[in-house]
Amino acid sequence: ARRELEKAYRESVFKIISENVGNVFMLYNLQQKRMEYVSPNTMNILGVSDEELRKTHAHLLGGLPPDKAERLAPIFSNEIIQSDFAFECPFTNPQTRMKTVISVHVYPVRKDDLVTRYILVFSDLTESLKTQQALRDALLNAQKANKAKSHFLSRMSHEIRTPMNAIIGMTTIAAASLDNKAKMADCLGKIGLSSRYLLSLINDILDMSRIESGKVTIVNEEIDFRSFVEGITTIIYPQARDKNIAFDLSIEGVVEERYLGDPLRLNQVLINILSNAVKYTPDG
Repeated sequence: ARRELEKAYRESVFKIISENVGNVFMLYNLQQKRMEYVSPNTMNILGVSDEELRKTHAHLLGGLPPDKAERLAPIFSNEIIQSDFAFECPFTNPQTRMKTVISVHVYPVRKDDLVTRYILVFSDLTESLKTQQALRDALLNAQKANKAKSHFLSRMSHEIRTPMNAIIGMTTIAAASLDNKAKMADCLGKIGLSSRYLLSLINDILDMSRIESGKVTIVNEEIDFRSFVEGITTIIYPQARDKNIAFDLSIEGVVEERYLGDPLRLNQVLINILSNAVKYTPDG
């Protein structure tokens, strides 16, 4: 009686495990040509009850793609399969019509060197594949974010050098013009313009959250037109002078004293265009 109780207990534990895992286990008796055991969770994964699968394996083969059904069919005939084999394939649940992906593993069981049974394991891979795809997508997004950061920082390092060179150049001129108050005041004014532009660039870099989200905030504020143009000229003129390139500024037509816009973005666009013009124009 004790042995019977232990056996019943083990069977109940195994049944609970079988019903709640994403695998279906079958034991096919080759000599008797029947399913000797089918785990009770077949309805969840294969859409066929374990009772039906014990009666006939046709339900099993019917849900598989033809080429995979052909591969599995020999184990239900007199053909002896000596080696393990496995495959993955799409599967349509005949009850719910849901499309899933399953893996099939077949293991020959030998007795006295003769294959007498096959263990078949069917596993639902759908959630696992979704998780793998989600991880691949997350990795791809992280790589894109890192690439965007690298590109951003590379570009900004170039943009920082531009106003820095202007500040250094104006500081050198101011130091050589200590007796010329007008010249010194002009240099200090240009240093101030370049410094403010440099500060705005640094603030832009420090706001890393926008880099990660891929968003750029556009502001809409008053721009003093002449100061704005002077600031750009202050940065570009020394570059042109160092390469012996003529750089002239002329304002034609009627212009307003103030405009609405984003001075940082406009500065970046115009300075990039003009810096490249100076960079790719030959000396003289």
